[in-house]
Formats: sequence, structure tokens, C-alpha cells
Amino acid sequence: TNNLSCYPNPVREYLEVEAEVDAESIEYVLYDLQGKVVDRGCFEPKNGPKRIDFRGLESGVYMLSLNRDEAKQQIKVYKK
Repeated sequence: TNNLSCYPNPVREYLEVEAEVDAESIEYVLYDLQGKVVDRGCFEPKNGPKRIDFRGLESGVYMLSLNRDEAKQQIKVYKK
């Protein structure tokens, strides 16, 4: 399978990133609209959803980049 989902979107406090993929680990980078990195890290999909903390971030639009092996996916996330 090759399925990534993020919820809730728009987000208020925490974004859950769920990945049904065969990858060992997924690297994530969260950017604001100016391209500044506001959060980054790594998680293992087999351990369940990754929780990303949005509480300290301004309201607005962010880009979440998810990288695994050779595949890359970008998701637009709205912060209330």
C-alpha cells in the first residue's frame, strides 16, 4: 500500500499523519509559506500515526513535505 493521510485539516493543535506504506521510516519537513522550516523530524509508520504539534504556530497555510525512499509527497495544511 502507498497511502498517506493527514487530519484534521484545518488543524488547531495537533496534526496526525497516518501512513500505510511499506517504508521503514518517513522524514517530514513543515514549511511556512515563506519557505522557512518550522518543524522537521522522522517517524516509523509501523508505530502508528505521527503527531505534529501546531500549537506554537501562527494561523495560516503550511506545506508538509513527506519523504520516503524515492517518493515525496507535499500536503497543504491549514492552521486555524
